[in-house]
Amino acid sequence: MKKLSFLALPVLLLACSDHSAPARFKAVVPAQMDSSRTGCPELIGSYLLGSVVEENPVLADWLGGASKGMTFWVFDSLVGSNAYNMRIQAQRQNFLVAAKQLQQAKPTDYYQWRTQVAKAVKDNKESDRDLVQQIAQIGPVFRFKAQVHGYACGDGWMKIMEAERRVEQDADSYISQQDLWVGRDELGNLLFRTDIYRQKPGWTFWAAGGAGVRLIKTGQLWHKMQKAPDNLQPIDWDEKELPLGEPTHASAMCKKNVAAFVDFNQQLIAHMPAGVFLEKFIPLDNNPAAPCSQQRLQVAIGATSRALAEEFLNKIRQMGAVRALEIIETRMGERDKVQLLFEVTAAFQLD
Repeated sequence: MKKLSFLALPVLLLACSDHSAPARFKAVVPAQMDSSRTGCPELIGSYLLGSVVEENPVLADWLGGASKGMTFWVFDSLVGSNAYNMRIQAQRQNFLVAAKQLQQAKPTDYYQWRTQVAKAVKDNKESDRDLVQQIAQIGPVFRFKAQVHGYACGDGWMKIMEAERRVEQDADSYISQQDLWVGRDELGNLLFRTDIYRQKPGWTFWAAGGAGVRLIKTGQLWHKMQKAPDNLQPIDWDEKELPLGEPTHASAMCKKNVAAFVDFNQQLIAHMPAGVFLEKFIPLDNNPAAPCSQQRLQVAIGATSRALAEEFLNKIRQMGAVRALEIIETRMGERDKVQLLFEVTAAFQLD
């Protein structure tokens, strides 16, 4: 995927100003509105996503996997004069079906997914795109929230995004700028217009602070989201419909192979260089969603030098059974002596 940077650049707009739309994409200006919103559309409403996100490069790069399985694009409320609280959201029944299928097929994944979903709602993190995409990697996503700002308005259109991408074309390399505008047609459908420009260096003027950028228009893209009908509106779900339940492999249910546990302890000791001493080696409670085949251990060592301690840690990281290592505490003593407390996640075979 090509990376986009959303920037507000000072530009000298010399591109053609003709924004005449095809007949199917004629934006309308509301009859009455605040003077601060002259030429802006009224966008509040619910719309059907369809395939617009996949087909529009600006939306695709902005939303990424967050739109997977979604049905609705909703503008909820106006913030100030030209910003909107919005969300994309799944159809309730489709979301519940997908969640219950995950619960039946992969109970452990379901527990992890359901825990993350609950945390996102509780901590008001449904606008955290990275978290939403993490949830999408495990199971269905119900909602992604965002706020979009209007940077310019005219003739019923509002510009909400300005994106850039570098284009490599044979021996030619340039920056392509894509401005995304939204509007509504006379039937209440949501319209998207993407104006595509090629950036070129501007001309220098004696009074100017710099050459600036010229925008050479190279094309337009047009997309439409249908207004959601009255019998197909976004509806929330109740937490009681998807209980958290218990993980299939809760740590209390895991039967550990004691012989493998002892063997791992002996492997650690065997990897210790002279000058490193094992002070603690105890099992910890696993994350409830973790598989029984993994075990968290707390380990403390002493070493006559920091270099020896690092050498030992590197040897642990290279052990085949080790899945993760995290240093919790480091204490420096006299003459470069050091004490380390760390956690290791290791794979043990079960009985």
